Amino acid sequence: MNLTPHERRVIDEHQDLTEKLNKLRAFFDTPTFSLFTEAEQMRMRAQAVFMDGYQNMLRERISAFTTAQATRQGEDESPT
Repeated sequence: MNLTPHERRVIDEHQDLTEKLNKLRAFFDTPTFSLFTEAEQMRMRAQAVFMDGYQNMLRERISAFTTAQATRQGEDESPT
């Protein structure tokens, strides 16, 4: 698949965000997390919710440009 530079950056951003979100979610299950105030725990959980929405939007963008690219490739391969 031939990706444009901005498409590659979106994929890289999605991968980085996924890693950070997974680490944040894992942190919720550590003893250290319970040392934070309830208010700070709520902020971190809210952060995870926003990160999840951001991750979903990046996933939609990736799906859109990979689908468009596959469509273009299919048109290029069609007999003329």
